[in-house]
Amino acid sequence: MTRLLAHSSLLLVVTAACGGQVVFVEEDGGGGSGGAAPSTTSSTKATTTATSTTGSTGQTTGSSSSTGIQPSGENLVELPQGTVMQSGSFTVQAEPGTLGLSFVATTPNPFAQVSVTRQGAPSGATVIGAVVPSNGYEYWWFGAIAQSTPQVSHPETFPLAQGPWTFDAEADGSMTATIYRRQTNDGAFHGGVLDVNVFIPADFVSQEAVLAELQSAYSEWAGITLGDVRFFTVGSQYLTVDENNIFDYTAETAIAPSRPSLNLMLTISIEGQFSGAAGFSLGAPGAPTNPGSTMAGVVWMWIGDGFFDTIILRHEAGHFAGLFHTSEFEAGLGDALSDTPMCDDVMASFESCPDFDNIMFPTGGSGAQVFSPLQEKVIQGSSIYRGSFASGEAPMPPLITFGGADQDQGAGEHVDLAWTDMPSLPPADAEWRDGLPREVAVQLAGLGCPTGAPGDYYETLAAAGATDVAALFDVASAPNAPAYVRRRALGMIARLSPDSADVQSYLVSVAADMNEPSVLRAGALRSLREIAPASARDAASVVDAGGDLVVEQAIEAARR
Repeated sequence: MTRLLAHSSLLLVVTAACGGQVVFVEEDGGGGSGGAAPSTTSSTKATTTATSTTGSTGQTTGSSSSTGIQPSGENLVELPQGTVMQSGSFTVQAEPGTLGLSFVATTPNPFAQVSVTRQGAPSGATVIGAVVPSNGYEYWWFGAIAQSTPQVSHPETFPLAQGPWTFDAEADGSMTATIYRRQTNDGAFHGGVLDVNVFIPADFVSQEAVLAELQSAYSEWAGITLGDVRFFTVGSQYLTVDENNIFDYTAETAIAPSRPSLNLMLTISIEGQFSGAAGFSLGAPGAPTNPGSTMAGVVWMWIGDGFFDTIILRHEAGHFAGLFHTSEFEAGLGDALSDTPMCDDVMASFESCPDFDNIMFPTGGSGAQVFSPLQEKVIQGSSIYRGSFASGEAPMPPLITFGGADQDQGAGEHVDLAWTDMPSLPPADAEWRDGLPREVAVQLAGLGCPTGAPGDYYETLAAAGATDVAALFDVASAPNAPAYVRRRALGMIARLSPDSADVQSYLVSVAADMNEPSVLRAGALRSLREIAPASARDAASVVDAGGDLVVEQAIEAARR
């Protein structure tokens, strides 16, 4: 999975997922990055969320999942490795009962490069070097990096070999490393719960609607069920996510009250170098034990369709736990798990691929959402959940960590977005698909998850055969097509015909049409800015946002 990130003027190219009773609670605090650590309660009284235009509030939703016999041992052991300068070799014992090891290194400077260059097994063999050969994934990022075992098939990973495992890492400056050991009393997986922190910009969607999607996605996820769920309101600037604010958004997760957890950063529109994605993980694996870091979570573009949102959630959390795509769009590339079939050529086969039913297929697949046994073991050995140490025991308690200093709570605001009323995903034979090659239709309706080569979503879409501008116009203007599909078609049109006066005029007309969904209006203006900055500035002076914050942000971007 390749992530492309330009922050300010810097271009970063990186190669590199027993539910309880849910209760709603209200508390003071929040605003800005960090905030007061939320408390939990057994009260079931629903309360109103106060929102802030500048940062997280202290509003939370929690659940109780402490059923069963109390733990007789530690299921996830935190093993601090200390701080070193520039490079280090970190070794930890995989003791009897170990399911997996997770290595995390962080740097004080979020723009300092940090990488894992080698993972060594007890025999001395190299399990993973700086790159995963099967798909080209490189373990380096800015401010934080994570790697786990088991993550690829190797004679010493399934089952995990006992003895010393070594992680070699490098950084631009100092780095602090920690290894987490996942273990049970007998080396068998005995279940666990996934705690989720949900960050919603300006309350654009209700907590109840989001909770319903979480229950659908994680009621059973590789043997793990939904645990504690907490909600936080963040500023409206995150209604759109791009390379300019992604690190700011991950910093907001520092308010998360416990770890490990999955931090879900909701948005309405994913743009810039991430454009085309319906969601993405900041790592494979990410850092569920390090809230506030640059690898602290998953971005989720709210689609408003129970079927597709569930696929986004399960797929991206899979990456966050350490899974790769079973196959990549570049022929011959895919994960390194021996029990996941690889498609010889995704672009040529799509639905005929042997891994099309797998949830980690690059487009999200058929909807069957299948995990292979080894994929489940990767998740079960990861640090993403709270697990049970022995059969019949309750999940381990959280590893508690608190956010930053208390912040003033901002004034409430309500965001009314045309996008929230978009229709559900159409069936496979929907009219908007007529006249399109099936490969193009699958790409337009798929996850758009950032992947290996080609370099971005639109290059992949073009390689699938999306070169007929007239057919794409039909999709972009089809009222029965999902808004995110129309936005992708619009972006492809702009890339195919950047100098066309008709295309530029069409983009302006879409941006100005207040009857169109937010994501489409804003996307039209952003695409215009990419191909004709001067025309975008002119359009920004006449387009009326109509109070739509997503469109307002696109107007501000076009003016720059």
